[in-house]
Amino acid sequence: MRKVLIFYLLFPLCLSIFCTSKKKSEIYSVNELIIVNRNIFPVLDTIIEMKDNIQCYKSTRLFSMEFNTDSVMKDLIFLRAQGNQMNYHYPDILGYFDYKNHSFIIRSDSIYTTIFKKSNNNRDFDFSFPPAKYTIEGIPILGQFDIFAVWSIRFKQENFKILSFFTNDKNDDWFNYIEQEYNEIE
Repeated sequence: MRKVLIFYLLFPLCLSIFCTSKKKSEIYSVNELIIVNRNIFPVLDTIIEMKDNIQCYKSTRLFSMEFNTDSVMKDLIFLRAQGNQMNYHYPDILGYFDYKNHSFIIRSDSIYTTIFKKSNNNRDFDFSFPPAKYTIEGIPILGQFDIFAVWSIRFKQENFKILSFFTNDKNDDWFNYIEQEYNEIE
């Protein structure tokens, strides 16, 4: 009887410790995409080369590519370095592709058939939420997701062009030609 009583007293405590210490993680099966517009490769080569010069993202092998995020400039694509794991799950993930040992997660409300086509292959991705970071005194560190590297790419007439690059480090060579590009007479 005493063992049963101890079990009932300790089981909720052990369960509570297990649940609170477990990292939140969600595994999603993502459809592989095949690139049909090979004009994207020189742009990806440039971005991978640039990424290798950013201290925080040198070892990064994961990017997200976001379509239809700007309501005015609908042909603008945002490419974000994600560290080595995605920190957020977007419900509008259409697929992924691999290129030169890097994975690119495609986020959009519809597939761009002039750029990609779906394959029959899938791969599981872990979309985890990293645990909060704290100082030695136990104070939460705010702004832990403030590290970023983002490129904007214009997809126009079957071609791709990098228009901007920003990071959180002012020592990186930023540039922004978006306004100039969209103000040109077409």
